[in-house]
Amino acid sequence: MFAGEREDVQKRTFTKWMNSRLVRANKQPIQNFVEDLRDGIVLMQLLEILTGKNLNPERGSSRVHQLNNVDHIIKFMEKHYNIKLVNISSDDVVDGNLKLILGLVWNIVLHWQVCLSLCLIVCLFVGLFVCLPVFVC
Repeated sequence: MFAGEREDVQKRTFTKWMNSRLVRANKQPIQNFVEDLRDGIVLMQLLEILTGKNLNPERGSSRVHQLNNVDHIIKFMEKHYNIKLVNISSDDVVDGNLKLILGLVWNIVLHWQVCLSLCLIVCLFVGLFVCLPVFVC
């Protein structure tokens, strides 16, 4: 599979994963992966759905508002969930860098889908009450 094909598959897969969560929460689904994520608002909505926390996006349409939203997402993920995004900046997302947007979304999927699934498996294996205080994804 070529790099472009791989990116297309990732883009479709991540869009479906995100849309499944957004639609369940009565939010607008993603139509264009890069364009819809650039201002940070959809990513904030997704994180609000996944975490139950309010992130208060800036609603302005200027580049400064977009950068502030994405920067807030990156800091939120690092501070509250210890997710370190290496070489992904708010500029990369706002500028529409597909590879780095895919990397950001992969980190979200990895943490909130894979981690939670592994936590559930471990909890079922060793006993639910033993795991609850230990595994907080």
